[in-house]
Amino acid sequence: YDGKWQELIDLMAVITDEPDNFYFPEPNYLPIDRDYLKNYIPQILEDAPYQEGVKYTYGQRLRSWFGREQVEDVIEKLTGEIDAASAVMNLWDSGGNIKRRLDGSSDHQHGGSPCLNHIWVRVVENELSLTATLRSNDMFSAWVANAMGLRALQQYIRDEIANRSDHNLKLGPLITISQSAHIYDDTWENADQLIRKEYSKLCKKRDYNDPCGNFVISVQEQILVEHLTPNGEVVGCYSGRSARQLYQSIAQDCPGLEVEHAFYLGTELQKAEIALSGVVLYNQDRAIFKC
Repeated sequence: YDGKWQELIDLMAVITDEPDNFYFPEPNYLPIDRDYLKNYIPQILEDAPYQEGVKYTYGQRLRSWFGREQVEDVIEKLTGEIDAASAVMNLWDSGGNIKRRLDGSSDHQHGGSPCLNHIWVRVVENELSLTATLRSNDMFSAWVANAMGLRALQQYIRDEIANRSDHNLKLGPLITISQSAHIYDDTWENADQLIRKEYSKLCKKRDYNDPCGNFVISVQEQILVEHLTPNGEVVGCYSGRSARQLYQSIAQDCPGLEVEHAFYLGTELQKAEIALSGVVLYNQDRAIFKC
């Protein structure tokens, strides 16, 4: 593209519990606004007649491109078999679609092939989740619109299942897997400015409750650590005299720890190790002080 990009492979994002009716911060620093979203969502939710110069929309690929109404197929599948693991929609044309391409060629042979390739919808514990695979994803300019459009599709499927059955499902997570997650060099400066201006504000608003649970640390003849689930159930116990040995054991057992939580544990365990000397007293979350 006569430019540079920064890229990560197979970047996964999980969206849960966002406010109703989509969320636009004030002032809005996102690359889209409500007017843009209003025009974009129908490109995913709705079919559209063929237009000269428009190769396709995601809605076309889902509803008519292959001669199958895939969104309807998924709704019917889950309405009749709520725990089905085969509610899948495909947007990649590997064999050529005669209606669209008279030469029968595939997406491999054309520029501008769809970035969104595969959608999987699943119901687990009364929650409808949607997983989308994107082969190529502009994370600065396009991901927000992609995610909001997919969330609208997820909501539509949930609502239709509720209308046609007794299943009143909750809206579960939206998972996007961006196989090539990238930002182009013409957005680098804007991305840097956005991070400098907004990131520290977002960190102050974050909820640092770790899904992996909590750790209660005490000092007796050695350092004792109890691992509790978010509901307070004890699921692990650790003991020793070395902060390093303890945090290595915890890290091995809990690879999904939030980064901030891991830093916190390292600090607290080091304080506890110092307290073993008998010179200072240890109380978790408090400064150490002399005996």
